[in-house]
Amino acid sequence: MKLHHFSTILKGIFFSFIVLTIAVSCSKEEEEPPTAEFTFSPISPKVNEEVTFSNSSTNATSYQWSAAGTSFSSTAQNPKFTFTTAGDFNVKLVATGAGGTTEIIKKVTVLALPVAGFSFSPTSPKTGEEVTFTNTSTDATSYQWSVAGTSLTSTSQNPKFIFSTAGDFDVKLIATGPGGTTEIIKKVTVLALPVAGFSFSPTSPKTGEEVTFTNTSTDATSYQWSAAGTSFSSTAQNPKFTFTAAGDFDVKLIATGPGGTAEITKKVTVSAVQPAPVAGFSFSPTSPKTGEEVTFTSTSTNATSYQWSATGTSFSSTAQNPKFTFTTVGNYNVKLVVTNATGTNEITKQVTVTAALPAPVANFNFAPASPKTGEEVTFTNTSTNATSYQWSAAGTSFSSTAQNPKFTFTTAGNYNVKLVVTNATGTNEITKQVTVTATLPAPVANFNFAPASPKIGEEVTFTSTSTNATSYQWSAAGTSFSSTAQNPKFTFTTAGNYNVKLVVTNATGTNEITKQVTVTAESGGNSNPCNLPDCYVQKTTTVSTGVTTTITYGYTTVNGKKMIASIDTFTGFGNVVVSIQYDAQGRRIKDESRVGGTLQNSIEYSYSNGDKTVRANTYDAGGTLTSYTISTYDTSMRLTRTDNYTATGALTGYTVYSNFLNITGSFPQLVQTYNASNAITQTDVHTYQDCQLKSTVSKDGSGTVIGEVTNTIDAQKLLRTSVATIITFGFNITSTTQYVYDCD
Repeated sequence: MKLHHFSTILKGIFFSFIVLTIAVSCSKEEEEPPTAEFTFSPISPKVNEEVTFSNSSTNATSYQWSAAGTSFSSTAQNPKFTFTTAGDFNVKLVATGAGGTTEIIKKVTVLALPVAGFSFSPTSPKTGEEVTFTNTSTDATSYQWSVAGTSLTSTSQNPKFIFSTAGDFDVKLIATGPGGTTEIIKKVTVLALPVAGFSFSPTSPKTGEEVTFTNTSTDATSYQWSAAGTSFSSTAQNPKFTFTAAGDFDVKLIATGPGGTAEITKKVTVSAVQPAPVAGFSFSPTSPKTGEEVTFTSTSTNATSYQWSATGTSFSSTAQNPKFTFTTVGNYNVKLVVTNATGTNEITKQVTVTAALPAPVANFNFAPASPKTGEEVTFTNTSTNATSYQWSAAGTSFSSTAQNPKFTFTTAGNYNVKLVVTNATGTNEITKQVTVTATLPAPVANFNFAPASPKIGEEVTFTSTSTNATSYQWSAAGTSFSSTAQNPKFTFTTAGNYNVKLVVTNATGTNEITKQVTVTAESGGNSNPCNLPDCYVQKTTTVSTGVTTTITYGYTTVNGKKMIASIDTFTGFGNVVVSIQYDAQGRRIKDESRVGGTLQNSIEYSYSNGDKTVRANTYDAGGTLTSYTISTYDTSMRLTRTDNYTATGALTGYTVYSNFLNITGSFPQLVQTYNASNAITQTDVHTYQDCQLKSTVSKDGSGTVIGEVTNTIDAQKLLRTSVATIITFGFNITSTTQYVYDCD
């Protein structure tokens, strides 16, 4: 039993040893030593910049941070620290854990922040003076200099600048080093260099005459004047000085200001005072006659200028020895005023002028003694003592300075012919009556015309039956008829009563006569060559896509012709009424469009070039021009072109009418519309039947058909039905219009 128990005990001890061994072995594996490690940011910190230390140690439970030469001491895992001085610092981390203690040391290089600083010399520079800038910055490796308000800039350590203008300038230095950037600004006051200048008056002084010096210096605060060889010395800004001797004197001005000193010297030439002038003169001849030139010779002394005059004449001269011709007899006081720098003196002498010639006597005769109109009259001068002549005849264009002129009177009558003669002594005149008789009896105007009852478009021949006429002037109010032919021809284009006037003229006078010519339509109404019935459209009714439009026409009679006066358009949406106005000649002068009685717009027409040019101005309800057209007609009064414009005169497009039917009236078979760039935008081809539009085919600029109109003409040659088709975007829109006439 004991042995067994012992064995059991040994087994227990052995087992316990094994367990202990395993336990000890397991304990040693859990107690590994710590590993110290860390990083820091920023890696190149600057003075006073916070540094963050990031701990990356392992197997550590506590930490001790320090940095030799600083106050840095911390047990935090990730401490922060700010270095206040530049340098290399050994930062140590001691890491402690169950397995023991380890440490690591890393160098942290702290960069110094640069300090910008500079001085400059001279401290009070002047414009144009070089300024040296001395850099006193620390911990910097590069520099940037600039001067506000100038183009001065430099990267030199110690630059030099020259300021071209005065003033206060902010000079900035930016200093950059490994530790960053700083800047400093200092004010540099640049002083302006004074500029000396002056003028003086008078510019040519005389001895004893006060001279005023006017200072024009700039940037100066004090002045010093002097003149070599004189006692002139002054510190006044604008001094005065009197030179007592003649000569050239160098006057010097020294101007001083904050920016320095400048000087200028000008020469002042002083001349001696002259003796007072003494006036004197003679003249030749001593007894002049009228019309005779007199020479005046100055005998004055010490004179520099002269002024001559003679009361009662136009004599005025500044010449030393002038000449003058007296035109009338008399005693003349001639005065000479002489002047120099010292003063003035004058003298007056009497010049007696006698008559050179006897007074002129005017007289003349003329031939023929009884002239007729158109006959040249010769005037023969029999005047005595005359040197010039002036002829005239009241009520005529006769005016001549010839001695023996000629003139032709064109109309009969009594004419007072006047001759005015002149010489140096005076003037005389004479008037004589010239009776001019008519060469021809007075003209008598008369004419006839054929046919006696012309129709529109029919040429009318006018035959003058006037007597004693040499020229003719024909006209007819309300037409372009104007002719100087004896027997002209004219074609009236519209029906009406026209007053045709003939004015006849010859050398004796003028006479006129007016006769009325009644022009009628060739056949039926509407003034057409196809014998249409005298019918006018009263109403049209158009149906298109379910909408019915009714148009009613009103008429007025102007100058014997029936004209459309109103167009009233009614749809299910309202009424549009267009009223049309005409002048006494039957020309359209104004359209007005109204909706519900309110004016929408208006069109005003003006005519020129014998009614061959018509301008139509379109205005809005307020009377403002919005656009206009200009239509041109040929000699047969056929519309050939219409130009469209904006209100400012810009062309927007135009339409050309051509290939007319060879009958009276305007029946174009081709109508082409263009844009402002002269490109065709639409072409319309018309066909006619009995002066009525039978059909129209419309094509766009590419030649594609965009519309067609087909009209039905009845047995009376009246348009009854119109079917219009518009082709757009692949769709056909068709409308049908029925016409009702006043003769139905």
